[in-house]
Amino acid sequence: MSKPKIFFFTNPESGQANCFLAVISAIQAKHGESVEIHLGSFEQLEKRKPVDVHFHRIHGQGMGYKEDGSSKDISKAMCHPPGVLGMLKCIYYLSKTTWTGSSEDYILATKDVSNLLDQIQPDYIVVDNVFNLVRDVLLNTKRHNGDPWEYAILSPNTYKDFPGDNPDSDILDLPVSGTGFPYPLSTKNRIVSIILSICIGLMIYIFDPPTREIHKARKQLGYKGALPMYTFLNGEHTFLCMSKDQADLPRIKSNSNPKKNSANQWLIGCGPILMNSKPVKEVDNQLSEWLNKRPTMLIVLGTHFNTSPHLANEMFNSLKVIMAKRKDIQVLWKLQLDSSSQSSMNPGSSAQNNLRDILEGHAELEDRLKVVNWLIPDPLAILQTGNVICFVNHGGSNSYHEALGTGTPQVILPAWADCYDFAGRLSYLGNGVCGNTKSAPGWNQLELTKAILTVIGETRTSPIAAQIRMNANKLQDIVTENGTRQGKDIAAAIIWEELLDAVGESS
Repeated sequence: MSKPKIFFFTNPESGQANCFLAVISAIQAKHGESVEIHLGSFEQLEKRKPVDVHFHRIHGQGMGYKEDGSSKDISKAMCHPPGVLGMLKCIYYLSKTTWTGSSEDYILATKDVSNLLDQIQPDYIVVDNVFNLVRDVLLNTKRHNGDPWEYAILSPNTYKDFPGDNPDSDILDLPVSGTGFPYPLSTKNRIVSIILSICIGLMIYIFDPPTREIHKARKQLGYKGALPMYTFLNGEHTFLCMSKDQADLPRIKSNSNPKKNSANQWLIGCGPILMNSKPVKEVDNQLSEWLNKRPTMLIVLGTHFNTSPHLANEMFNSLKVIMAKRKDIQVLWKLQLDSSSQSSMNPGSSAQNNLRDILEGHAELEDRLKVVNWLIPDPLAILQTGNVICFVNHGGSNSYHEALGTGTPQVILPAWADCYDFAGRLSYLGNGVCGNTKSAPGWNQLELTKAILTVIGETRTSPIAAQIRMNANKLQDIVTENGTRQGKDIAAAIIWEELLDAVGESS
């Protein structure tokens, strides 16, 4: 009997692909030789292909890449302040990043996907929620026998981002992504959110040139309706995401009928779906020894955010104040300077060398401040050491959930889109604070210093910092079921069960 075949389709960016690679590793660990696994994406993901997985290139480029395959700086385009005008700017640039090709490219990419499905005839498919062209093919084609494709949607995002056709959905009670509105919404912010949602819809469906270009291609292909990522979900397919009840914003109205609280059973929160990471000691023993010296604050602002010299100075000035108050801590800072910043500071040098002039006169900090432009171990592996007392990050879903899954207090510095949502979660859940409420999408020394000292405490015994640590630990227990289960294993188990059901139905 032939092995069941499962096909994963994802965008190549780490923010989208990591949860797919995590689930694939979990399926391989448990079922190994019992399944044939395929992975389809743009060429940039091929170098990260897991062993024993068949990789298939799709025509086109990922959202973080130029036509020649090199990476591009999308942070300048995507950065926006919170609020209505900022979110409208974000929507304007969103379609320019989610699909960078022409209508002809879209057609060629969908043909690649159709041909792959025809050739391989997978028993089950798992698709990235924002991979529109693949979802279009799945909605508009069928198997050889005429049956529709069996598939699940996997996302690094949360409940909030995927309301379904369910009258008990909280869609009007939750902040519009990117606004930074606090939860629960005030009456004023709820009204503004409704108006903004209408404006966003008009921008996406009528006024946005890249979206019109895609719809031109979709019309030629005979595809109807809106792009899949902008449509409401109706529960026909399982949707797996990173949320977990009691560790996220509510997804069912508190006054809803208790008998209906089982609604949206197709929308399954698995908790943080995180990749396996090699221990720090195995990949960078020198860093491991340094991390063991003192409690450590880790600063990693994401792949797509490049720091200007001004913001680097603001960060360093903040760290000087913090490290003077907390002489018992140290800081590991992954600093990605934008290309123009590097040339203006010290061309071709490392981030550590780029700050050499700033560090002069502060020799007492050099043993406690490590600035690098690349980390050999994954940030998750560093969090898993248990030595990190605060994770300063940009609020990307992977970063947020890595901290959530390791019980690490956070300071988030959001700069665009759903990063503002994750900063809002900190306020609601109490596992950290936003570090740039007044200065986003950048930050300033005073606001950042106050935020970090709130989370780590001006002293070891700060009661507010102790409460934040306690909240972070409680949330870790919720999302890992007291350390007994990981999100990737939950997602893998659900996918495996549905794969077997699909095989059974077709046999």
